[in-house]
Amino acid sequence: MELISFFTEELDRDETKKRVKKFFKRDFEKALNYSQFRRSDVTSPSFDPTGVSSHGTNHVENKFIRNTIADICVTRTILAINQCTNDTQAIIKNKFLLGLPDYVTYERMAIKDSQFYRLQTKALLEFAEVFDSLQEKYPLKIDKLAIYSEKKKGL
Repeated sequence: MELISFFTEELDRDETKKRVKKFFKRDFEKALNYSQFRRSDVTSPSFDPTGVSSHGTNHVENKFIRNTIADICVTRTILAINQCTNDTQAIIKNKFLLGLPDYVTYERMAIKDSQFYRLQTKALLEFAEVFDSLQEKYPLKIDKLAIYSEKKKGL
């Protein structure tokens, strides 16, 4: 297990933002398609990963494994969203899960566009760190979303 020293490493904001956007655009969409979850399960106000009925049994081993991995990915995503702040939850849900345009998201949040773009950066970084922190409990063969780099001397 890799330990991170918060004194010698800092979050690479640009790379982390790219990875989270790519995760929601590509990986999460595939996982959702193969999982037992429906989009409405993920975007409901409760974001509850439990109690969702299965889409049926599957007797083919490879499909079973793929579906199980997809379920873990979706569950881990839901749990990560639940652990984030309310602003982060609103941005992730509206922009990345529902696919709403930026202006609809910041109007729903009752904030100005400039504040939205600052909060969106914070939301992407926060989600990445929380999602990665769940690796031990919900292991996935997926690249880390939060990327750290050595701090520059003098900072």
